[in-house]
Amino acid sequence: MIQFLVDHIQRKNKTGLVSELPPALDQALVAAGVKARVAPLKLSTVVQRVAVLSTAHKLKRLANPCE
Repeated sequence: MIQFLVDHIQRKNKTGLVSELPPALDQALVAAGVKARVAPLKLSTVVQRVAVLSTAHKLKRLANPCE
């Protein structure tokens, strides 16, 4: 879960906004139809995906990696 957040959320560093998602993986996600374009996800999209993942785990009564 932490790696997903690090990869997909932009943050500021000394040179500007950065994200850790490797470009090849970003392109593969677009090719697979998981993302619309090669670019960092909006924070609202990441929040939504984490919420959906959390709910899916709760419904299946599995350990929730979001908590």
